[in-house]
Amino acid sequence: VIEAAKPSAEESSMVRELQGQLEAVKAKLASKDEEFEVQLRTYQQQYEQLKAAFERERAKMESSANARKRERELLTQVEEQRTMYTRKIRDLEAKLKQKVPSSNGGGVGGPHTGGPPFSRMSSGGGDSLSTVGQLRQREAEVARLKAELDRKTSK
Repeated sequence: VIEAAKPSAEESSMVRELQGQLEAVKAKLASKDEEFEVQLRTYQQQYEQLKAAFERERAKMESSANARKRERELLTQVEEQRTMYTRKIRDLEAKLKQKVPSSNGGGVGGPHTGGPPFSRMSSGGGDSLSTVGQLRQREAEVARLKAELDRKTSK
């Protein structure tokens, strides 16, 4: 009875053959898994490299945008200061023309000789000189800022 319950030789060889095929398929699957893991790591590295390059480029663009924004702000400041000081110069010239009588021979300096015309502009005298000095300082600062701006924009 035991002999009859045993698989036949043909069935046994078929089972061994199928087990061999199963082992081959398992080995092939393991090698494909390994291959895909390597490929996945390669893609992850490429992604990280691209991400880092993108971040560097974005930072460079932000820096450039900030520099352009600062440049526009400086230009606006220079123009505002230029306008303000041009207006001050016109006002001071108008005050000078009002204070200097035209009957003194046409000279801008007035009847006294050798002194600046601005020394007689106000009752205190020192007030006008300090305003003129401040104006000249501001003009020099504007010129310096323009030169610096030109130097930076030409880079």
